[in-house]
Amino acid sequence: MSKSHSLAGDNCVISETDFANIMHKFGPFSSAPRVAVGVSGGADSMTLAMLTNRWAVKRGGQAIGLTVDHSLRPDSKKEAMQVKSWLSEIKMPHRILCWNEANKSNSGIQKSAREARLRLMCEWCRKQGYINLLLAHHQDDQAETFMLRLAAGSGVDGLASMPRSRLTGLSEGGRIRLLRPFLHLPAINLKNTLNSLGYSWVEDPSNNDSRFTRVRLRNSSEILGREGLTAGRIALVANRMGRDRSALHAQVACFLADNAVLAASGFVTLSGMPWREVSDSVLTRAIYRIISTVSGSVLPPKLRSIERLVKNMRESKFDGRPTLGGCQFIQKEKINSFLVVREAGRIKDEIDISPGDTVRWDGRFTVSLASDSKEKGKIRKINQSDIHFLKINKSNADNSKGILTSPHVIRRSLPVLGGVDGSVKIPHLSYEHKGNGLSAFFEPSLPLCETAFEV
Repeated sequence: MSKSHSLAGDNCVISETDFANIMHKFGPFSSAPRVAVGVSGGADSMTLAMLTNRWAVKRGGQAIGLTVDHSLRPDSKKEAMQVKSWLSEIKMPHRILCWNEANKSNSGIQKSAREARLRLMCEWCRKQGYINLLLAHHQDDQAETFMLRLAAGSGVDGLASMPRSRLTGLSEGGRIRLLRPFLHLPAINLKNTLNSLGYSWVEDPSNNDSRFTRVRLRNSSEILGREGLTAGRIALVANRMGRDRSALHAQVACFLADNAVLAASGFVTLSGMPWREVSDSVLTRAIYRIISTVSGSVLPPKLRSIERLVKNMRESKFDGRPTLGGCQFIQKEKINSFLVVREAGRIKDEIDISPGDTVRWDGRFTVSLASDSKEKGKIRKINQSDIHFLKINKSNADNSKGILTSPHVIRRSLPVLGGVDGSVKIPHLSYEHKGNGLSAFFEPSLPLCETAFEV
């Protein structure tokens, strides 16, 4: 478990040396590190901002605070400005990012707000050239996450809870490295530290709103603690689950490397019916990764649904072409293989694109149009009219044979540019008019193989 020995108990104060030792485990950093810090204004994030600022400045670098104003409460803007004022006292730069989405229903609002907060901060980091974003999750947060996932029936992967560090997905705003320096430290240590530094913090009233499951779990911590289920002990179990998750996913990566082929157009081929020789634990995780990659979704199907599919794969019980998680599973008995393709009927994205734009389409493709292009229109899924257009104009194509001979079920899931003049451009299939400046690359929200889970 990655924590400083001097911070092993409650009621400790985190010194600059303690924090430097914690940050050393995330290194190496550049000689003058530039890092961003998520700062809501609560005690946890204010402590992180204070310590990170001292750490960065001492090394000739800079830390910048990012506060997201969700506009969910009347005082949210005032609170964000209060954070800016506090950070200005220590000469720490600060930016306020606003969540301006119109649809903010009460259903799942905490989850939506968390996702928006992370996306806005990661997008800002990517645009400004910051590769490290620090978050103030602590041991108590880890324990709550474990209990929430236990209640949902999660397996080892879910019960591993939050990693100490990870790369965010493209759907989360870009490939940014999230660092959680306090993940193995009790929450009380953070408040003690902030008090010792002489700073105040903002209390979020939603943290005491019993309508939310996380709050109800937090309120039951004293009862659970008397039975031995302390935050520290629960977090220790999560840590052990994290180690097991890393070991299992190393086996999954080997299985996928040996048996799966990911095509540039976004489908996966499993050759030789390889699941007959591998454990359910490995196969279930492999199918989960394949579904996430091919569908472009960051929300996987329920575990029991994947387990049911795995059982059917082993017993060769398929009625037609089963679907799961936005993917279609096609058995090719003649060539002893299995195709996993995007379910075309689930694709709804139609995204406007103009010269100079880069857009994400269906969580799978990054599509760009050069700034000097004369084209514009909508990126949408291909249809039969587009195929007919290609056949008629195939003399203008560099490689029209690829699209015309590819299986119908695969080409139906690919993007095209429908021009405002009625024309069709299919860049990823090497069909493009000279000089239109259109490109598309398969970049799924989640990669086929998971990076190591940091505990």
